[in-house]
Amino acid sequence: MNNKKNNPGRIESVKHVNRHYNSELDKTVVSISPGGLYITQEDEVISTVLGSCVSVCASDTVHGIGGMNHFMVPGDVDDLQNSNQEELLKLGIYAVGYLLDQLYSLGAKKQCLEIKVFGGGAIISSAGDVGNSNIDFVMHYIEKNQLNLVSHDLGGQLPRKLNYLPKTGQVYMKRLRALHKRVVAEREKY
Repeated sequence: MNNKKNNPGRIESVKHVNRHYNSELDKTVVSISPGGLYITQEDEVISTVLGSCVSVCASDTVHGIGGMNHFMVPGDVDDLQNSNQEELLKLGIYAVGYLLDQLYSLGAKKQCLEIKVFGGGAIISSAGDVGNSNIDFVMHYIEKNQLNLVSHDLGGQLPRKLNYLPKTGQVYMKRLRALHKRVVAEREKY
């Protein structure tokens, strides 16, 4: 993880994050790929495309901080023996807790946190039921940890594109046409 010294209010997974300026939005757009995570206190947009993977968007709009992850599979306790953080962030069992811990370390408060969850589509036929496994995992995690789930869009057959504004907690989601399924499936190979 990289907590940039010139911006202590930003945490990102270095390998899975790309930035560009969007003149229509007049904002920096930070795109995360599978295994990615980004947290910010800046007025930015976090973007990703999901198939069977799941993203948790977490915002504390009172304190002006939010973040998103993009995990690939639920994982289990045995998987946590891997000390490579890049691989661990692909696992829901690590990525969700890490996202929340980092938000709290930057000043977010659990009682102010709003959670939104997306993805878990059935777009990769050869991958078994990864999407449903991801959905079951994340919904159980949210319930077990008594998190404030305010919105979700899970399952289905089509990929999703998310644009998330962490300072306000707004999420703009678009379902992608079926022809994008192959491209998303290729990106989500674990």
